[in-house]
Parts: sequence; structure tokens; C-alpha cells
Amino acid sequence: MMESCKGPPGFVLACPQPSVDRCHRMPRQSIWQTLSFPRVYAAENPTATDKIEQAVSIDSIKTVNFVSEREIQEYMMKETGKDRLVKMFSKNHIGGWSPEVQFIKQVTTQTALITFLITSFVGGRHAREEFVRKHQATVFSTRFRAFRSLQDSIFMKSLLDGAKWTVKVSLFTVSLLGISQSIAVYRNKSSPWEYSVGLGITAAFLKCNLGLKGMFAGGVFGTVMGLVGGTAIWGIMYALNETQEQRNYWKVQKHLEMEKASRGLLVSPETGEQLQPQPMS
Repeated sequence: MMESCKGPPGFVLACPQPSVDRCHRMPRQSIWQTLSFPRVYAAENPTATDKIEQAVSIDSIKTVNFVSEREIQEYMMKETGKDRLVKMFSKNHIGGWSPEVQFIKQVTTQTALITFLITSFVGGRHAREEFVRKHQATVFSTRFRAFRSLQDSIFMKSLLDGAKWTVKVSLFTVSLLGISQSIAVYRNKSSPWEYSVGLGITAAFLKCNLGLKGMFAGGVFGTVMGLVGGTAIWGIMYALNETQEQRNYWKVQKHLEMEKASRGLLVSPETGEQLQPQPMS
């Protein structure tokens, strides 16, 4: 919203004033908006710059979210932890998974790929050293046969070690992220405790071959390490404004926008035109 101030003859001094929404709340402004200087416009015929700014302002109107804070809060109050958990493991109207499941799949895939590359390389080096140690006194018929035996040994050892560790690390990642994300979605709150619980259960499960004592020791160790790591992860998420509360708020806002758009209720108050919901970044 602009307020006209007195300026030189023939000119209008436009002073930027913060707009107030219908809930009488001041919107958050960046430091550049706070320190911005007044702009001077000619009071006669509009120039090309005026037309461009007018077009930009009209385009910006079409991307405003027309879902009130009250509607979002009412929807979130009716929502239960079970409802959020069911939505997390269900596909949406276009056949896509929820952001939480996509996050688990992405992290697991990347972790599995990195684990396979590292462990296969290390396994190949160990296989080469083991082959040289075992066949120091072996006499091969040809140099080609010796080289072929070495390559076969390296290839098989790399493949087996890479596959074994990839499966272990993938199961560990899926278990940890699945448990922690499920707890956060059910509670609709991010905290270090879900990572502590998730890592504790995962560590106890991985030590099941050592009996109850091994599972207990692994669970205690995983709980402590999960609390330490979870605190760091929660701090990063809070700094980036990517906590579970904020993500669920955006999802509800998007859902209500899509619902209004499907019923033709998402319209511009200035032009009366039907608008499309703002895409989530």
C-alpha cells in the first residue's frame, strides 16, 4: 500500500507503507523492505516503467494465498495423529507419495549408493591383497590366466561386500527415518526425542543376534547417540524453518487451496477472476 507525500511541483512522492491484512496483523518484511527509500513518480501520463510495475503487481495478486489463518487452524484442530499418519503412507490425488515418504526414499537411495561405492572399493582392495598373499607360491600357466583370476577375485569380493553393506545400511536408514518421521507426524511436532527413540529401536533390532543383553546394550547406546544427533538435526530444521509443524501447516494450506479451487471458490478480490492455487516451493 502506497501513501502519497508532498514532493516537488508536478511530482508525487510515494512512500511505502506496510499493509495490514484482515486479521489486523503486520506482515513480515525483509531488511531490504525496511530500509527501502521512497520512490518518485511523474504525476502526468504513465510511463513505460509505471506500466511494467502495474503488470507485475497484477501478476503478484494472482499468486496470493486466499486461505485464512482461521480456516487453517480449524482444519488442524479437527485433524488427529492417526489421520496424519494415514496420509503419510497414502498416495495423493496425482499418485504421488507424501513429502515424508519421498524424503525417506531419497535419503535411503543416496545412502545405499554411497555405501555400495565405498564398501565395494574397500572390498576390492582387500581382495587384491588377499589374492597376492595366497598365491605368492602359485605358478600360473600364463600371465593372462593369473590376471584373469585376480580380476575375478576382486570383482566378486567387491560385489559381495558392497551388496552386504548396502542392505544393512539401507535397512538401518529406513528403520531410523521411518520411526522418527512417523513419531513426528503423529505428534505434529519436531524434537530430538523421535530420533532418540528411532535410533534406539533400530540399534536394538540390529543386535538381536547377540541376545537380550546385546539388544539392551545396543538400544541404550542408540538412544543416547540418537539424542545427540537428533538435537543437531532439530537445530538445523528449526533454523531453516523446516520443522514438522511448519511442513504440516504448508500441507494444510495447499490442501485447502486445492479444495477451494476445485469448487471455484478461489477468486481474486480485485478482478473477480478464478485463481489457481499457489504452487508449493
